[in-house]
Amino acid sequence: MSDTETNSPVVVTGWTEVADREAALNAPRWDPVDVDTIAVRAALSESASTPIPDRIRPRTVTRPFVVGKHRLETEPGEPFVRCTACGCRFRSKDAITSRGCRGRSGR
Repeated sequence: MSDTETNSPVVVTGWTEVADREAALNAPRWDPVDVDTIAVRAALSESASTPIPDRIRPRTVTRPFVVGKHRLETEPGEPFVRCTACGCRFRSKDAITSRGCRGRSGR
């Protein structure tokens, strides 16, 4: 049996992190919004129950990303991510995933 085969169910989790912000910004693969989105997602996942306003505040995420059915974005200076569908504001991943999105239909 190889290391990718198993007789039992397996759950694999993980997230992407930016190890070198300047190198990521200089790479043609990502733009600044991608780099900030990765940073916010990683910060939310590091400690789901901990509010992280200081790690969200310097980021610009103008292309919403989805967590717990919420479409999230943020602007520099905001200490929260905001759902573009329902308008709720969140500072931790637990807050996001514990509240259902009641966004407008069609979004």
